[in-house]
Amino acid sequence: MQGTGDCADPDFPPNLERIYDADRHQWKRGGGHGDYYPPDVFGDFAICPLEPEREGERQYACVESAKITFVQK
Repeated sequence: MQGTGDCADPDFPPNLERIYDADRHQWKRGGGHGDYYPPDVFGDFAICPLEPEREGERQYACVESAKITFVQK
């Protein structure tokens, strides 16, 4: 499990990591700021919280596993 300091470069399950590595050169450029956006991935994901839940705030989490059904390119 990763710590919250790794959220800018998260670790993913191998099947999800392969999608992002293979398609990195095809990511859409958006906002005119040089940002690239990865494809949308649909499926069943097991998510594990990395910090306690606080009402009304975003909570850091990691993807423990992914059963991918569709990748939108």
